Amino acid sequence: MFILSQGKKGIFNLDNIATLVVTRNYGEGKEKRFSIVASGVILGFYPDEGAAQKELVKILAAVENDEKVYYL
Repeated sequence: MFILSQGKKGIFNLDNIATLVVTRNYGEGKEKRFSIVASGVILGFYPDEGAAQKELVKILAAVENDEKVYYL
């Protein structure tokens, strides 16, 4: 499955990604404090940890449904 980054500036092959995690982000300002990071590359920014975790669960559901592309 491929993931299109939130800013539509990158396409990532999930088969080549070792980790996909929610992490605290300090570089994007107060309104976007958490990120989804794939093997060290930020895929998207979120206002809180819960929103980022919900997105991560949606990615997992897409994997389980054998979707070809997931859009952040």
